[in-house]
Amino acid sequence: MLTTKALFNEQHSSQLDRHARTINVYRRPDLRGRMYRERRLMPPAETTEFLRRQKVANVDTVDANGWPYVVPLVYIYEGGDLLYLHTGDH
Repeated sequence: MLTTKALFNEQHSSQLDRHARTINVYRRPDLRGRMYRERRLMPPAETTEFLRRQKVANVDTVDANGWPYVVPLVYIYEGGDLLYLHTGDH
């Protein structure tokens, strides 16, 4: 014969399991070191051409109040891994 506590646990364990599975479904995967929207990734040749055509990179963030903060960075792309940034006023 089941006690009241055992009966309660038996009835609600499936609900708790279902709830735990639901939480795991909505948890975002660990994407550290990986691009979040991989479908937007440009092929290498297109990336190189884009970097060569442009002269300014706008790097932006949002402050604690939700206001955007944008810094234009003038750069020269030399190819490969060589990207020179100029951020000073000289």
